[in-house]
Order: sequence, then C-alpha cells, then structure tokens
Amino acid sequence: MSVSVVKLENFDFSKTIYEIEGVFCTEPSGEQKKNETSYIEYISNAELLYTPAMPIKKIVTRRKEKYRKYTIDWLKKNNISYDELIMMPDDLRDNNEDISLYKLMYYCDSDADLFVESDAAISKEMFDEVNQSVYCTSNDVYYKRNSDIDIYLLEKAKENSLENIINDAFVRIKELQNDGDLSYFINDIDDLMNTALLNIYKKIRKVAKVVDERSCTCEEHRNDYIRTKRVLFDNIVNHGYENATKGLLKNWEKGAFLDDFVQKYDVNSVQVDFDNSCNMFYTMHNGKRLYLNWQTKQEAKIYYNGLLIEQDDDSPHRYFSEKIYFEDGDIFVDVGAAEGFISLDVIDKAEKVYVLECNELWCKALKKTFSDYKNKVSIFSKYAGMEDNDTTIKLDTLLNDYVNVNITIKLDVEGMEIEVLRGALKTLRRNKCKIVCASYHYHNEADDIIDFFTEIGYKYEISSSYMVFNCVKDILRCGKYERYDEPDFRRGMIRAYNG
Repeated sequence: MSVSVVKLENFDFSKTIYEIEGVFCTEPSGEQKKNETSYIEYISNAELLYTPAMPIKKIVTRRKEKYRKYTIDWLKKNNISYDELIMMPDDLRDNNEDISLYKLMYYCDSDADLFVESDAAISKEMFDEVNQSVYCTSNDVYYKRNSDIDIYLLEKAKENSLENIINDAFVRIKELQNDGDLSYFINDIDDLMNTALLNIYKKIRKVAKVVDERSCTCEEHRNDYIRTKRVLFDNIVNHGYENATKGLLKNWEKGAFLDDFVQKYDVNSVQVDFDNSCNMFYTMHNGKRLYLNWQTKQEAKIYYNGLLIEQDDDSPHRYFSEKIYFEDGDIFVDVGAAEGFISLDVIDKAEKVYVLECNELWCKALKKTFSDYKNKVSIFSKYAGMEDNDTTIKLDTLLNDYVNVNITIKLDVEGMEIEVLRGALKTLRRNKCKIVCASYHYHNEADDIIDFFTEIGYKYEISSSYMVFNCVKDILRCGKYERYDEPDFRRGMIRAYNG
C-alpha cells in the first residue's frame, strides 16, 4: 500500500488526528499479529511510509497501551514529531466497532476537523456515526459532506474573522429566541457543524439542542433539570461571544462541569515532582505525597488539577457533603480508588482503609503513596462485584468480620455501582454505613441507584447541579453502550446512609 503524500501534505497538521499503522508505516501482516513477540518486532522495525513535514498535534492509534514504549521509539527514530499520543486501553476488545468508538471519543472531544485512518471499515463507521471528515489511506477515499452553506461560510471566513462569524450567529439566535422558534436554528446548526472554522458552533449546537424537555421520574428532579438547561442556554444566548466562549464554554472544554467554580483552578499552579527511586511523578496533597503514574509531568499536573476540580465544594462530583462525610474512627472502603486521592484525604482519621483498584499502573502508584501506612491500608488488585473469583470479590466477603461498626464506602466503578452494592447487602444491613456513589456513568444510573437504596431502606441525598456529557457513545465496564447526539445531564453523586 502506498500513501498519497501529496494529499496528506494538503491537510492542516494542527487540525488533523492520525492513525499510525497504514499512515506513517506499513500495516502488520497476519503473521506479525499472531503473537506479542512478532508484533513488537513489527512495531520496532515497521517500514516508513510517510513523515509529516511539520509537527502534528495528536495521534490516536489502535495499538494497545502496553506497546507505548516501542511506538514512541519508532516515532522518534523516524523523526515524527507530535504533541499527544493516544493508545487503546489494554483491555479493549480488538474489534473494529470498539476501536472506532474509542477513536471517535477522542475525535469528538478535540478541535480536529479531520481523522486520517487506514482501515476502510473503521473510516466509514466513524464518518457514519458523527458525520465528521475522515480520509482513508487504504482506498484513498475522503469522506466529507459538502453543502452550499459550507461553501458560503468558507468563503466568508476568508474575509472575516471567526469571531465576527460567531457574533453573527448570536444575533440570529436572539432573533429566533424572540420568535419562539428554535427548531430552525437547530437544523441550521446541523449544517454549520461541518465547517472546521466554526468548531465553536459544535458547542453552541449541543447547548441549543438541550432545549427539549425530556421527562424525569421525579417532579422535583424534572424542574431542576429544566432549570439547569435554561440557565445553560440563557448564558450562551444573552452574554455574547466574549463571556460565552471565555466562561461557560471554557468550563465545558475542561470537562463535564459547567459552573464557574472550574475557573478557580489553574493547571499551571500545580506543583509536580519526580521520584527517581520509583520512576513516578508525585504531588504534595495535604502535606503527603500522592503518586501519579503518568508518562509526562504535564499529564500529571492536568490530572491532579482535575481531581481538585471534582472535589470542589460546588462540584456535582464531590464525594462528601455537609451531611454525609467521613468521621474519625470509620472504616473506609475505596472501591475504584484510581490514584487514592480520597483515601489519602481520610487516612489519618480512618481506623482501617481498604483500597480496591484493578489498573496495574494505579496499583503501583497506590503502593508507593501508602507505603508508610502498611498496617492501616490494604490494597486489593480486584474488582468488587456480586461474586467471588480470581478477579472479583464481594464487599460482603471483604468486610465479613465487621458487625455494628461505622463503615464509609466510596464507589466510582465505571457503571458497575449497582453490582457492587448488591454484593454488599449483608454489610449494609448489619453495620452503620454511609455510601458515596458515583451516578453519572450512564443515562439514568442515578435512578437505578436511588431505587436500590429505597429498596433496602436507606435514606439518600442527591448531589446538586448536573454533570453534562457530550460523547457519541459511552464505553463502560458494565457493558452499557449508549448513543446520544446531544448533551446528557446526569447527577454526579448519590449519597446514602442508614443511621
């Protein structure tokens, strides 16, 4: 296979995402993919097809994370400069649907307007899912929808700045709002989506489309839901380009939070150092070292800054509240501990801490973070669930010795929260328990969790405000696959207790 170098050179390097295999190098043969040794040999010595003339922003490849070192070495050897390398999780199934969905998540969450892919089926799937431009190197097909309005806007963009175009859009929004008809605007925006120069319109469209009033099971929740949407839309419409892009939309770009509290946090103020004894970065959190097993210092800083945002007093992702919080002498169970941020917060108050985390990279960091607390902290590289086996343990098994004691459980496990709770029924019934439970991993997860706590007689409270998600599809360990093409508002946390 040959790559159309002329065509690739015509793309905007700063606005394009690239696959590696079949784009920068030849694809592996069936023989080379048969076992890990031959695949590593292929990665290390793959034949070069194309070297970009300029540094590129992002690579998103189907290769698994465990091949990162070999991939980086090959890219360096062949003088391919890039800002970010995204690789597939090691446990992702090796099929085209899962790979294309994972690539789409990064594509839709970026400001790129083109994805260069080598697999024809994946290219077509990506284009069909979100109608975003994809160039396939294997068959030299450029998937791009053109329309009269695209051509008009591209011509206009040559004469006017992006800011002027967006200001025109706000005038049109206000006119439509006064007429009481937003449907035309929403349909019109569907066309505007296909112009890279109007990337910010993607966010405006997502906001505009939430003006629908879907039903909610509880009237109180429904009213809060509608209020949140109206505030969001009004901010976009009434505050003009400057405030909308620098305020609300800037928050959105930082994650699932729409409120101004996000602005308090500056990643550049985060201090991260490197521990040569274990080859890991760490930051000082409340006077203690919190180890962060990331490849670069910037990644570690961004990640820690995100943790601080999540636990802000005004965040819908905040685990504890004024009513439900960790108390001196409690047993703490951290299910889906990740880096152990919350466990480190409560370590001095806790009688005992149980940490459950399956990601090997996080486990390495956890062991280092809690190396001075070996008598108090037990780390388990297992999932929590409804049965006991080689990879999973029930909380009832883990906490079998506890009766009539105070136990605080934190759950954040990629949509498996209900399964973990059902594997803890005995513990929940014979102890004084508080549970802080993530409820945002799939649509209506909060309702499922509330139903569970109601069923077992627990009182509960719901986190204030909403988190908003705008991915094309969720890929979760619980196996739930969800498609949605507009922002999905979800409660961040359900907190429950039986005392």
